[in-house]
Amino acid sequence: MKTAIFLLTASLLGGATASAQPLAMKVAGKINAGVCAIDPASVLSIDYGDLPLDPGSGTAEYFHFDYRALKLLVSCGEPTAVAVKISDNHAAAKPGHPLLFFTFAEGSVGVPSDNFYGLQDTASGNGIGAATIRFRSPSVDHAPALFVVNSADGKSWSAPAIDRLFVSADRPYIRPRNSSTNTLEGRLFDFPMDFSALVIRNLIPANQDVSIGAGATFELIYL
Repeated sequence: MKTAIFLLTASLLGGATASAQPLAMKVAGKINAGVCAIDPASVLSIDYGDLPLDPGSGTAEYFHFDYRALKLLVSCGEPTAVAVKISDNHAAAKPGHPLLFFTFAEGSVGVPSDNFYGLQDTASGNGIGAATIRFRSPSVDHAPALFVVNSADGKSWSAPAIDRLFVSADRPYIRPRNSSTNTLEGRLFDFPMDFSALVIRNLIPANQDVSIGAGATFELIYL
């Protein structure tokens, strides 16, 4: 969110008679444009290429893609406090029930439906699975940091006790913090993320090649 700061000043010119001078008012202001941008060095694209959907991959119900690492880099021209929000580009394509992702580094992870994103057949637009993004501990100006998470109603923040976190799409967002404050300013923010995806086998057309797609939009919030 860009912020606008307006300064209203007024001068009162008093007089000794009833016919005093009229009020003189001066209005001045400054609109602060966003000083941060997503760095081109960010890693926000994944291409799995051609994958055989053989029965031996994953489970009888799901085909699991290999775990991949993503990275969102934010560069600011001056020390700034920012947060990141993620929106699902294919929300209508995702299942409405929890899923078990097997391909994270530490093994299987159960993920609620609020925390994953639609995976679709790009030709038909039909939902065929899900992808999930998990934030890991960020860094600010190359120094390790922690994070806090905005509540669903946007009115409060909480500090999770873990260093890996699934963030609900389209609702809460995260911001870096250190051990003593909930607001951490910086010029360079590094948000590392884990990515995993799966296809639900019975949603795949039989004996057909299928092109898949998932997408999310990252939004910078100025605090």
